[in-house]
Amino acid sequence: MNQLSFGDLIQAANAVENMPLVERRDLLLAAASTLLQLKEDFREMGAPPFDAIAELHCELTAIAQNIFTTDDSSVSSAFLKAAEIIMNMRAALD
Repeated sequence: MNQLSFGDLIQAANAVENMPLVERRDLLLAAASTLLQLKEDFREMGAPPFDAIAELHCELTAIAQNIFTTDDSSVSSAFLKAAEIIMNMRAALD
């Protein structure tokens, strides 16, 4: 699965209401995967662990697993949190 960008996640957060549930789930899992890849990139650079990644990864995965009962605002909020962390991590890698 391709890594998601900050812009991808902002766009997803803004489109949640019109997004099919399966697409929401797939994007949440892609965001979780992107976070894990960035965490690995940080580890390879010898950087200290980024604690927020593990917490957000769990949150994204839980929402994806319960996508049929999760409200739009929770999904949108998860996308925005992921976007913020991904933006901060990519900036730190540059």
